[in-house]
Amino acid sequence: MNKILPLFSTPLCFDDYKLDTDEIQSIKKELYIHGNTHDGLFSDNCNILLKYPNLLNVVHTHIKTSLYDENSFNIVSDMKYKILASWVNKHPPKHAGRRHAHLNSMFTGVLYIDIPDDSGEISFGLPVCQPTWITGTINPKVNDYNIYNSKVWTLPTNTGMCIFFPSHLEHWVSVNESNHDRYTIAFNVMLEGKLFGEHNEVLNIKVS
Repeated sequence: MNKILPLFSTPLCFDDYKLDTDEIQSIKKELYIHGNTHDGLFSDNCNILLKYPNLLNVVHTHIKTSLYDENSFNIVSDMKYKILASWVNKHPPKHAGRRHAHLNSMFTGVLYIDIPDDSGEISFGLPVCQPTWITGTINPKVNDYNIYNSKVWTLPTNTGMCIFFPSHLEHWVSVNESNHDRYTIAFNVMLEGKLFGEHNEVLNIKVS
């Protein structure tokens, strides 16, 4: 049987958690600012997790599992991290999230705090700058799509789910086709400490 090695894979870490319902209800009462037309709203507070310790604990648990687990990023334990920002995305009915990536960040996560049925899924697209055998002009017909031949990967989501991925991954959210608002918390993460190169070059990262 042919052996296959998934070279240079990109982890997308996700799991389900039990969330504090009182904190979720409080989040819905936060002040929200309009984004682009039909692109949803976002909280005025861009460090929202600092107000909600139980949800913050969920996020820290997921970050640590994702960063340090040997089956995911497997970063050494003395390399610390810091949450740079966190904010609530509110998508009313018929709103969606445009395709984008997160700048000036190493990792990004999303905590799904209230996801009605049919309120949208998150999709990830192959970065334009990443060379692959599938390009914008060469896209052979395949029997079934898989991790080796896909340019887009869509992930169904639910309340209590948390996902974590490298910030350069472009992603977007489909239209909220429900009759209720959809709430998520997004957050950006940067590593802190000494990064060593192949020849023991040192880059010391400190986030203020």
